[in-house]
Amino acid sequence: MVPIRENLVPKDKYAIKCPYTRTPTRVVIHNTANDAPAANEISYMRYNDLEISFHYAVDDVNIVQGIPENRNAWASGDGHGKGNMEGIHIEICYSKSGGKKFDKAEQNAAEFTANLLKKYGWGIDKVTKHRDYDGKYCPHARPRLAALFEHGETLYGAGKSARREQVYPLSHPQKLPRCAQHPQGSEHELRHFRADQEHAALHNR
Repeated sequence: MVPIRENLVPKDKYAIKCPYTRTPTRVVIHNTANDAPAANEISYMRYNDLEISFHYAVDDVNIVQGIPENRNAWASGDGHGKGNMEGIHIEICYSKSGGKKFDKAEQNAAEFTANLLKKYGWGIDKVTKHRDYDGKYCPHARPRLAALFEHGETLYGAGKSARREQVYPLSHPQKLPRCAQHPQGSEHELRHFRADQEHAALHNR
């Protein structure tokens, strides 16, 4: 399995991003709906002040963790329901354009999900999708993603251990490179992305 890198939300942002401790009971699959790599997705999530968050982003070469698994995330639009409060949320990158990078990211996400099933002793019924909770068409690129997990925890060699490494983030978001301030880069896109995120935040609690 590809490496798992940690770039965790600072504890002083727990009140915004992941205020509750909990015991997870399921996996929730998402698509990012853009073409940014996992590191950028997590960096932007960490540094903004929106009540939108997720545990992992997965691309074609690595998995980046932004929130501890024992804390909630604001990701599935069901407020204090089972999606937000009990799910481990996985965002699959490169879903906007698809292609080889997305195919590999999806395979990596399937392998990682299989490892989570084995870790927690869950069956395939614990693999869910964002749209199971609030009806949003997510994952949009391949909404029947759960078919990838038909072999449950044995899929993609789930017994293999993942290697974790710590990522030391820049201390000030203003000093981040533009591509890390926003997954897609440009200031024009950043303004529109923030507006979309602020709108979505009203519905994702």
